[in-house]
Amino acid sequence: MLLCADNIDKLIPFTRRAAALLQEVRVEPGAFYHANQIRAKISGLNADSGLKERYIKVLHDLAQGLGDLRDDLKVLANQYTTLEDAGRMKATDLQKSMQSTSSDFTSLVTDAGGSGGGGS
Repeated sequence: MLLCADNIDKLIPFTRRAAALLQEVRVEPGAFYHANQIRAKISGLNADSGLKERYIKVLHDLAQGLGDLRDDLKVLANQYTTLEDAGRMKATDLQKSMQSTSSDFTSLVTDAGGSGGGGS
């Protein structure tokens, strides 16, 4: 579990960096009908919404979810120090441990424009 938590931890900086790089993107295709539509879809009418902002939120949600998943796995690893201990873990213990992570990934889905209703 600790190895998995450490590997998840390695993904977080890349997710945050991707959000920062996306924040710097400027769509300036010109000033004609189709260009205005492209700009509006990517950046929103006032450059504060659209696909760009949606995906920045998704990347932030992903970083938050990965961080919470990492932390939850570390807590479980401390509670269940051996494979034998982990084998006795109850499904409810795992479910309780992962509740915050579940809501993070639901936010990710809804911020991407989907409906996050498939979980627990």
